[in-house]
This record gives sequence, C-alpha cells and structure tokens, in this order.
Amino acid sequence: MRVTSTLSVERRGAGPAEVARVGIVGAALTHIIFVPGNPGVASYYTSTAEMLAERLGATAAVVGYLGHGSAPLEPPMAAYGLEAQCEHVHRFFEGEVAKLKAGAEDNGGEARLLVVGHSIGAYIAFAGAQRAGLRR
Repeated sequence: MRVTSTLSVERRGAGPAEVARVGIVGAALTHIIFVPGNPGVASYYTSTAEMLAERLGATAAVVGYLGHGSAPLEPPMAAYGLEAQCEHVHRFFEGEVAKLKAGAEDNGGEARLLVVGHSIGAYIAFAGAQRAGLRR
C-alpha cells in the first residue's frame, strides 16, 4: 500500500483551519478523523494519521483548530474558544460524513468512520460527533 499525504488550509464555518489529509491508494471505505490535542496543529499529527491509515487500510483527515498551525488568525478572538472549536469540528464532521456516504453509494458498500481524539481533542471530537448526530 502506498500512503499519500497533503497539508492545506480549509475553510468550514467560522474560519480557516489546517487540515492534513492522508490516503491509501485503493483504500477500503474506512475513514479516520483525528482531532489533535493542544496546540491543535494538524501537521504535528500527520505521521500518526499515516501510520493509522496504513495499518487499517484507510483514509484519514487530521483537523486542526481554528487559527492554529498554518491557518491565519482572523478576528474576533472569541471564535477561537473551546465552544467555537467544538462547533468547527462539528461542521468538519458533517462535511467528511457527506463525502464518505457519497463514496459508499458510488461503490455499493458500507463505510466506516473512526474518530480519534488526543487530550483536549478527545473532548472536542466527542462534542463534534454528538452535534453531528454520529452514533456508535
């Protein structure tokens, strides 16, 4: 299996955030979303996402926090508090789930979503998943 990865700044909802995307060429319909701990920089966790994706034959996305990493700060600063980060991850989940469902329909199969959170990222991931209506 060959692992590919890209790092970019994506805008969803309140502002820009750094996102690392990892893929396995010919991967099954398993997608991992990784929410980092502080300082919320996606690029710091790219190697972890690559390892998980390779071992599970999956694709992965590491969603950074608003205004962290290579994502520019944009006022107002209230947009960077815990509540805003939870909402940001919620919107990110919604977009990823929509893409995953579309891929499953195109390939006639079921898709699995795995959510991983490190430190405060576990809290933010849980809050985002609840808001997005994701269930076990």
